[in-house]
Amino acid sequence: ALSALIIHLSDSWPWSRLQAVSGSADGPNQLETLLGQWTALVATSFGLAAIGLIVSLRGIWKRPAPAVTSFLGVSALGMLILGAIVLSGSDRVDTLLYGRYIGPWVVPLTIVGIAALVNNAVTRSTVLTALIPTLLSGVVLILARVDVAQPARRIMTLGLGAIWAMFGHRFVPTLCCALLMTLLGLLLARRLPLVPIALTIVLAVSSTITNHHYLHGVGEIADGQVTTANLVPETSACLGHDDSTKNYALWLYRLQLPELQHRRVNVVEGGKPCSSYLVATDDAILQSCPTAKRLGTEPRAKWAMWYYPSNSCN
Repeated sequence: ALSALIIHLSDSWPWSRLQAVSGSADGPNQLETLLGQWTALVATSFGLAAIGLIVSLRGIWKRPAPAVTSFLGVSALGMLILGAIVLSGSDRVDTLLYGRYIGPWVVPLTIVGIAALVNNAVTRSTVLTALIPTLLSGVVLILARVDVAQPARRIMTLGLGAIWAMFGHRFVPTLCCALLMTLLGLLLARRLPLVPIALTIVLAVSSTITNHHYLHGVGEIADGQVTTANLVPETSACLGHDDSTKNYALWLYRLQLPELQHRRVNVVEGGKPCSSYLVATDDAILQSCPTAKRLGTEPRAKWAMWYYPSNSCN
């Protein structure tokens, strides 16, 4: 209720995302994206999170059970369903092995799974219940591969970052390895629980190292897209951002210039920037204001910093 109130007061309801979901027809469907998230969740923990999820959901009707485990199970299930809805129709490969949304549940559910193993609360039916959707995922996701064409975004699959890197970001071998990891962990969980625990630690450490190495490169790209921020004088109170730039560019400049206001504008359609300084592409500026002066270009982006004399522009 508090979250809904804050979203309402800040006018942050994701209407555009909801409209995109309602209009999506191509690409993976909800079942495929649901099973892809399941695979990402369970493979990251070598099946331990799957055990934790099943134990948590079982605790809803089996009392007495800690309320926190029931909360974890219900919230994780809700996120799997919500993620399946919003990811459906995407054309990216990572949609079929998406870990960004369900990732925050990996650690707590893994802890629940380990606790259940220590307390001998994991039965054969628990393992079987986890195996069925995992095996189903392998078949469904292999068949769904033909529905996606765009390459995966590594930042959406950080939990399995080391596996993606090992196979050169190719989906099919990464998926097969993830399925084998899950099956291995589930089959050994009851008799040799230390094995999946140790393997999970190895995967976590290796993924952390490779992810930081990868994200360092991403950060260097971002740094090369906001170098002109220092060209805005301290006397300026606002920086305009034309619609010809990427949506995330505004936030890059806001990180560099937090004391300024940052406002979007469409100069091609006659919009006026909030100040004489504007971030825009060459085409947009030359079409709307030929007298604008380029102050600097970004080495790793198509936009530049411009001095925009509003009094002499159309």
